[in-house]
Amino acid sequence: MDWILGLYYHHDVPEFNPLLVEGQATGSFPFLAIDSKQISDSYAIFGQATYDITDNTHLTAGVRFTRDERHLIGLRVAAPSTILADVDQQANFEKVTYRFSIDHQFTPELVYASYNRGFKSGTFNLSSLLDPPVQPEVLDAFELGFKAELFDRRLRFNAAAYYYDYSNIQTSQVVTGGQRIINAPGARIKGFDFDVTARPVDGLTLQAAFGYVHGRYRDFPDAPFFTPNSAGGATLSTINARGNETVHTPEITLTLAANYEWQTDIGQINLGGSYSYNDGFYWYPDNVTRQPSYSLISASLGWRSTNDRFGLTLWGRNLADEQYFSFVSEANLGFAGSPAAPRTYGMTFNVRY
Repeated sequence: MDWILGLYYHHDVPEFNPLLVEGQATGSFPFLAIDSKQISDSYAIFGQATYDITDNTHLTAGVRFTRDERHLIGLRVAAPSTILADVDQQANFEKVTYRFSIDHQFTPELVYASYNRGFKSGTFNLSSLLDPPVQPEVLDAFELGFKAELFDRRLRFNAAAYYYDYSNIQTSQVVTGGQRIINAPGARIKGFDFDVTARPVDGLTLQAAFGYVHGRYRDFPDAPFFTPNSAGGATLSTINARGNETVHTPEITLTLAANYEWQTDIGQINLGGSYSYNDGFYWYPDNVTRQPSYSLISASLGWRSTNDRFGLTLWGRNLADEQYFSFVSEANLGFAGSPAAPRTYGMTFNVRY
């Protein structure tokens, strides 16, 4: 039996010092100032053991106890000196999480099954100071998988099917001065993915990956819902988002890549390219704003000196100049988006010493 025990500690102080908000978002005030910080201390003790039932069958069990202590100190002031919020709050979050798995090693295949419970700690909203603390998100994850290495390790294949059951899933909402985190009572996500890596000849690596995901909120009675106004802006109301797609969850993703390396008298040459496809997804639980499907193509040509000290790479990303968003917001001011990088290209030179 192999086992491990450990202790964990983390200290963190994110803050706005201050965050200034000007313009229409402040209403009748010239500007708002948010000066806030959250002092966080996280403690944990954990252990895990793997027992060999047979030479090829292994049982693993692990447990972790985590305690997170949050302390919010914040001041929200409207010009010139109107105090809108002055808070000093504390909250503690404790959770026991665990995992169990069993695997069997064939030759050369491996099959496994696992169950894991994890959690994302609760927190305060630094830009929305009067909100109560966000509750921890809890995930129960079930997975079945298969791994294989064939033909003298020239072909590697991995596949997995999974089912995720979320409680108090954390999601975001745009507010004046930033974003706030809110809880949805629950969501379920299920799917499968597989990836293949092949090396048919020396120097050539081919890769392919495919994923299918089906994610839905199982209950969300007070989900924010923005209705665009004809005169501009949007009106906030609430809906029950039960049955809506979970955010940032494309149903289908696909990646194809190829890379070829060969040695020359002047060093190693590397030629690579990749293609990725995203089926599109919704940005918020109300399922109003959607990122349509998009594809990205990238390529690179690199050289590395014979002594492995110098390197030069010519690269290009999003070569088809696909238009898609890196961020979209729904708020009272209306809907807005930030475009992702267009076609970009460049050269990178590096030295190892």
